[in-house]
Amino acid sequence: MQHIIIKILILSFILLLASCTNMLTSEQSEYKSVYFNDGGWIQFNGLETNSYLNNNFTLQMWVSGSEQNSNDSKTLLSIIDDNNEQVLFGLFINTTINNAMDVYIDGNYVDTVTNDDLDWSKIKFNLISISSEETNNNTNLIKIFVNENEEFTNSDFDVQLGNNDLIIGGKVNSSLTQASNFWTGYFDEIRLWNDALTSDEIGFHFSTPEKLITSTDNAETDIIEGSYEDPRICNLVGLWRFNYNNPTSNIFDESCLELNLLSQNAINPLGCACSDINGVIYTLPGNSVEFSKISL
Repeated sequence: MQHIIIKILILSFILLLASCTNMLTSEQSEYKSVYFNDGGWIQFNGLETNSYLNNNFTLQMWVSGSEQNSNDSKTLLSIIDDNNEQVLFGLFINTTINNAMDVYIDGNYVDTVTNDDLDWSKIKFNLISISSEETNNNTNLIKIFVNENEEFTNSDFDVQLGNNDLIIGGKVNSSLTQASNFWTGYFDEIRLWNDALTSDEIGFHFSTPEKLITSTDNAETDIIEGSYEDPRICNLVGLWRFNYNNPTSNIFDESCLELNLLSQNAINPLGCACSDINGVIYTLPGNSVEFSKISL
């Protein structure tokens, strides 16, 4: 695997030491994913993400395990209450079933999701999609998809995420007083939509990962002159692809670039807004994160 190791720059001492990553090489290359080795995570500011996550949303990630295994319950994603350190929402590897994820909501274990396509002991990418849709009973209809298959549905919870940070790859709270259960494996692409995507849309993303919206059933969804004509593309509020020429600890939101909203002469016939939600890679002291050419 060709990669560049991101060394550690310790930022501060709190109850738990954490550090933002710092690059020590200028080698030019094109990377496709980021590899975590049981000691790093991506942190998104809850003030930026949860205006979407507290409403209808879909969060998608192409993720792979690794041949390096351990017995702890590794974290795909978590949102931790900074006051009482409860898991408001989290997905964790099941330690006894290799093709399973444990779901936690409002501090409680809810269910174990299994799928035959999952194998966290291998380098194999799967599309994990989490959607939430408000119901008439003031609860959230939460669905979890593995690739194109809906594996979990629950409408019993009124999930209030507050302004707690969204964490990818670790069980970490916003103030960094809790950090554990780190991911070992790869993240290739992460997407955030401000809508609960349908099963057909998620199936389309799985079968054609290079596309964001379908153009098979409606001519107006084609890309014309660098801009999208399907209004559904405006629901894309976060896009993190890790396709960098140089490693960086700042994970920049590419949704504005994808929607062609950064140019002074941007073509924006749909009036899409630019969210610009950026994340930061952190590591524990002495640990590292690698950018990799391995991809789905």
